[in-house]
Amino acid sequence: GDLAPLRQQTVVLADTLGPRAIASTAHALARLGHFSGAGTSDGDEWDALWRALGVAAALRVTEEGGAAFGPQGLSLTAWAFAKASAGQAPPQALLDAIAVSAIPV
Repeated sequence: GDLAPLRQQTVVLADTLGPRAIASTAHALARLGHFSGAGTSDGDEWDALWRALGVAAALRVTEEGGAAFGPQGLSLTAWAFAKASAGQAPPQALLDAIAVSAIPV
């Protein structure tokens, strides 16, 4: 089916998603191969969603800390963005936020 309406609505709502929803959404999209460079005809159309999720994830990790995501949520998010980056670097702001949150205080 056509996922364009769902994709567009998720872009609009990305900044309102909580840590668990961001991690779960990113993980599911990566597992399903919904990202550019995945060999799908609509890969480029997923870029806006991945950008929105990346910004939202970095913001949540920075504002709420890694504990809000939990170790599994952080690892799922990091894996999903690495997978979805298709040979390019994942969003640096997200990687930096995850790295800082993983360092014990």
